[in-house]
Formats: sequence, structure tokens, C-alpha cells
Amino acid sequence: MGRFGWSAVIVFGASMLLGAMWDVSESFTAPAAAFTLEGPFTHENLAVYFVHGSTSDARQYITLDEGLAARTVKVREKGTRAGQDRAEVNSLEIENASDTWLFLQAGDIVKGGKQDRAIMTDLTLAPHSGPQPLDAFCVEHGRWTPGRDGLVFMQSPGIVAGTSLKAAIQGEKNQSRVWQEVAKAEALAVTAARAAGESIPAQARLSSTGTYNAIAENKTVSGNRDAYVTALLPHAKKQTRAIGLAIAINGTVRSADVYASPVLFQRVVGKLLNSYALEALLARDDRPRAPAPTKPQVMAFLSKPAAAQESAETIGGSMHRVTRETDESVMYEYGHLRDKRAVMVHQNYLKK
Repeated sequence: MGRFGWSAVIVFGASMLLGAMWDVSESFTAPAAAFTLEGPFTHENLAVYFVHGSTSDARQYITLDEGLAARTVKVREKGTRAGQDRAEVNSLEIENASDTWLFLQAGDIVKGGKQDRAIMTDLTLAPHSGPQPLDAFCVEHGRWTPGRDGLVFMQSPGIVAGTSLKAAIQGEKNQSRVWQEVAKAEALAVTAARAAGESIPAQARLSSTGTYNAIAENKTVSGNRDAYVTALLPHAKKQTRAIGLAIAINGTVRSADVYASPVLFQRVVGKLLNSYALEALLARDDRPRAPAPTKPQVMAFLSKPAAAQESAETIGGSMHRVTRETDESVMYEYGHLRDKRAVMVHQNYLKK
């Protein structure tokens, strides 16, 4: 099977295909040594470094939020097309009716249905895909009733924030852990809102159903988050050849996202910065501001997972995922399967 052959097959969710022994002997991992960095660009306690490297996939994509807004992508509870309610917490249905490939990122949120969800894994869907299963986690613990749009999902407000929540979604694949991380994020958001002067009673929650979306919808929290994005997004838009970014919060490298092409990166960079800005806001404290890490420190963060033992899986028949984990970090690497070879689409690096 070659250097990047399967070392493990992990089964999860309805969309997993077991035993598809794809030839991935050609280079799948983009080595960090091939990257260069621009930055840091900073605002408050958040430092952003833009990653430059080679293009691995020249296809055009739309994102989940774009497809839902254009009504060319449909996400719904199971059974909805047949006029039935066969909803399951961890399984939805998706259809790409557009003329363009669709890219979904692990942690993408969909709002509606019987409860808000976060997508479990990266996925690419071909144009006019027809209905496909979609693995997801609940991020709204206290609701199991149809929303105002019934059993369909009409919005994707963004990507979840925080390395712990992203790791719980992609790595632990445990619904209880996801709920725990959502509750922690809500508690931090309440603290941040109070610190900004909002009067919130003791023991109060941001929503009656515990939805993650209430965090970003809080006016105080969203206003402070938007200040980060306003400061940093212009720098991102100028990085027309960048393929991703790495971030540091409070002086520590926390995460990175690297994509197949500058075009795909530019399509997702706005919601990426929203996610990282919220994470930085919730981590802000009164301690003296730590200096931004050096470029060699960021490169070390990107390089370490490449030497780790891998596990691999096939998702939905179209995606190959490799996980590489060290004591300090984990990298989830997604590739589109084409002609029995995996073409890298996205790498997500997370600090433990």
C-alpha cells in the first residue's frame, strides 16, 4: 500500500465504507517543510500567520453556507423527502444540486431541523450528487422538536470555535463530549459578556436549549469577535497566494488549517477567522500580553505530526482521512479520492 497506506480502519457513522483499499501511495501529506509563512498579523491576543505552499487540487468549490444561501444545497433530517420524520441525532441527509463541487468542513454548523448540528468530518460532494448521508453531532442539547423551517436546515452560521470542541468532533466522536465542550464554551461566553459590561444574572444561560449558536448570536460577544475579524480579514484578502493559516492565542500556537488551493482558502477564510476570533475572545484574560510566537516555532508546530504513526479511514466513498497524533498535537488530513488516489483537500492541526 505504500508509505501512506492504511494502518487502521476505523468505523463510524452511517456513511463509512469499510474495506475500500484505495491506492494512496502517491504523496498525500503536504510536508510542512514545503510551507512558508507570512506574519504574524495580530489583534489583541490573536496572532495569524498565513501559510504559502503548492496547490494540490484546482477544482472550484462552493461552501456549505454559500450553498444553503443559494438554495442549491439541501440539508434535512432523515425521512423528510418522503414526508416522514425518521430523524436521528448523529445522521442527516445532504444533497448538492449545484453545478459546482461542495466542500464541507468538520465543525461546520447547520441551524434548524429538530436541533442544531455540527458536521462530523470534512466532505466533498460532486455536482448534482443526489441525496447522501451526513454524519453530525448535536450542538443543542435541550431541543428535539422541529424548528421554524420544519425538518430542514436553512443556515450555516459558521465553524465551531475551540481546539477542544474541534477535537471532540473529529477525534473522540463522542456526543457526550461534544455537549460538554459546548457547555464550557457557553460558560466562557457568559463570562466574556459580563466582562464587557452586559448584565447577566448568576447561573444564567445564553439560551433555553443550550444551543452553541447562542454564543455567536449574543450581541456583546459577536461585537467583540467582529473587532478581531475587522482587523485581520483585510490582511487575509491580500494573501491571494496563501493556502491556509496558523494561529496563536495568548502567545501559544493553537491551530492551523491548510487547504488544497488559494481559491478554496479564500472561500473559507472569513468563517475561519470568525471561529478563531471567538476562540481568542473566550480565552482573553487580564495577564500581560504574551509575545507572538516566532515563525520557527509555528513551523515546528506544523512539522511534528508528520512523523507520527497514522490511522486512516474512508468516509462516504469519496474522502480519505489520515490522523496523525503526537503527545502535543493532532493533525486531521482529508483527501478527495480520485482514480483510487487521495488528493489532499484540507489539513487541520490542533494543539492538545
